[in-house]
Amino acid sequence: MAKQPTIERSENYGYYSDLLWCAVPLTGMAWYYYGLRPVLLMLAALVTAYLCDCALAPLHGEGYRAHEPSSECFAALIVLLMPASVSYGIVIVAVIAAVLVKEAFGG
Repeated sequence: MAKQPTIERSENYGYYSDLLWCAVPLTGMAWYYYGLRPVLLMLAALVTAYLCDCALAPLHGEGYRAHEPSSECFAALIVLLMPASVSYGIVIVAVIAAVLVKEAFGG
């Protein structure tokens, strides 16, 4: 059986994953107060950040490797900073802009 290559995590992996875990109870409280919409906004933002990471991976000269969830962390923070009544399009555009700016300054 062939060995699968190991993915080396960045030194900031723990920091970003902790921030994502801290967003879980905040999203739960938003769900309690505002219904399912904040959860759907969060899911849309996380999927958008993941897809942007996958689309921009060739700029680094290799395929997508999940070595740090920084884009997903920024997406979660963007959603938590916006009101629950914001449209999905605004969230998606904001996440795309954040990921593009992050990549422009070195990822």
